[in-house]
Amino acid sequence: MNLLTPSFSILQAEESDIPVLAELLTHSHGSEAIMAFIFPDWPRTDTILPYMTFRLQAKFAEPNSTFYKAVDDASGTILGMVCLTLETGEQVLDRKLTSAGGGFEPPPGFNWAFAGEVVQGLAKLDKYMVGKRHYMVSSLAVHPKHHKRGLGTKLMEHCHAIVDKEGLPIYLTAFPGAHHLYLKWGYEDVDYFEVDLNEHGRKYRGFGIYRSWAMIRKPGKELAN
Repeated sequence: MNLLTPSFSILQAEESDIPVLAELLTHSHGSEAIMAFIFPDWPRTDTILPYMTFRLQAKFAEPNSTFYKAVDDASGTILGMVCLTLETGEQVLDRKLTSAGGGFEPPPGFNWAFAGEVVQGLAKLDKYMVGKRHYMVSSLAVHPKHHKRGLGTKLMEHCHAIVDKEGLPIYLTAFPGAHHLYLKWGYEDVDYFEVDLNEHGRKYRGFGIYRSWAMIRKPGKELAN
């Protein structure tokens, strides 16, 4: 390893990590175009943080979900994260439990109508895994200050090593900006959900079509060169 590049380790995250993980998700995912349409005070992070905290609390409560974190070996700082969930295929609970409702108190002006449209659109993509035992990857995030260090790749490789031992596929939905990375990591497109952001309000017009991809990785699929 380059001596000038700090090393890091992939460890299982604990519930006590939620405050740090929520900050990480907020900084990593807060720049997604749809956030401006859901949160009225975007790009203020203090209004997004409670939502991310709620999502994490709900996922940690699921018995089949495990979080992993990339930790700087020298400082102990959490630099990245990912969640791996074993799903039977009988029912897919990930987004239904962690995207809306429950104990989340939204800020004034929170766009429930738009958020519901996105959640329902993504949920329809789950049909490809009904009846199939599989893993789902979600909440992959690397702090923007630590991009270009291979953290996302190492987190995904860690998940792949676990899943390949069981010979199961992995399902996920990809943000537009991360789609090319998942293709590199061996995932294949099966469908997509898109929303025309120009149809929602005038403040952020010009964003156009926002497309999220449903993707599947077959067991043992090699990374692309």
